[in-house]
Amino acid sequence: EVEELQKHVLGQLPLTPSERAGLASVQKLYNVIMHQEQYIVKVDTSLSKRFAVDSYFHWALKIRGQVLRALGLCDQDTLPPTVEISIISSRNRSIKNLLCSLASTHADEIQAMYESSPDIQNTHFVNDSDRHYYTLFRMINENDNLRQHYGNVLKKCGFSSFEDHTSSGLQLDLIDVSRLDIALVDPYLAAFIEPHLHKGTANRRFLINVDFTFGAKAEGIMRSLFLTFGHSITSINIVGKCAGIRGNRGDVLLPKKLIFSKA
Repeated sequence: EVEELQKHVLGQLPLTPSERAGLASVQKLYNVIMHQEQYIVKVDTSLSKRFAVDSYFHWALKIRGQVLRALGLCDQDTLPPTVEISIISSRNRSIKNLLCSLASTHADEIQAMYESSPDIQNTHFVNDSDRHYYTLFRMINENDNLRQHYGNVLKKCGFSSFEDHTSSGLQLDLIDVSRLDIALVDPYLAAFIEPHLHKGTANRRFLINVDFTFGAKAEGIMRSLFLTFGHSITSINIVGKCAGIRGNRGDVLLPKKLIFSKA
């Protein structure tokens, strides 16, 4: 009778024949089935992809939840079709310099730091404004109060930072473009940003900036974002350094050959 009950219960579970045989060999399985709490069944997710949680999908769902909350919705709601998502892969430091910088509000302090730092003065910058960003970055790293203040400014301007310290190592910023402060936006971008400011729930635009990724890691991240946001994604831009390639800043590189790597 007990064996028939075991077979009946195991037959209802989505298991392979070998998995059923393995469970049937466990001593006193009847007690496990009847939930007398004499045994604890533990599945080690690291041993089977079937039970493992994809860390990239986990992060994509967290980003989606943050987008919905920014729209005044809850995690179970559907993303409005008018919402637009743009994906960027670049240094998060660079995107913050362009969209939310203290270079204009702390110009005097930056200039004083620059003049007192011979190593910065001896550094070559393609654009003169780049020296302000570089100096400001050092100031923020060295000044705890300024770093805390900048963190508050970023939150006020619609920046939400995500950093995974576990398996994926994913670092990204979600930016609600409608909340950006035009006074802190790089002058070259201000004209493009201004039409998107102070939007309601409809026609809102969000930027997802993923810090540099490499090889198969990038593939997993992009797949998760595609499956999570679907047709809401309107553009994808990957910005990076190409050491040894001739060209100028802002050039678009069109490769003749692609080498696929799973590194």
